[in-house]
Amino acid sequence: APEGALRALKDGRRRDMEYIYAILIIIGVGYFDEFIQIFLPNRFYDIRDVCLNILSGMLGLGFVRLLE
Repeated sequence: APEGALRALKDGRRRDMEYIYAILIIIGVGYFDEFIQIFLPNRFYDIRDVCLNILSGMLGLGFVRLLE
């Protein structure tokens, strides 16, 4: 339920650390998503795609922050 997820973010004790952890996860997943393309045929690794993955994740976090 989305309400439970927002309640977890509103807890307040470590909200800032939760955002930092979320950003680190976004960076890790964005980089790993592009890294595996090195091994796939007809695909290529591009740092711009990593940046786009990170930007879209940050926009998602910003949207969650607006809902608080």
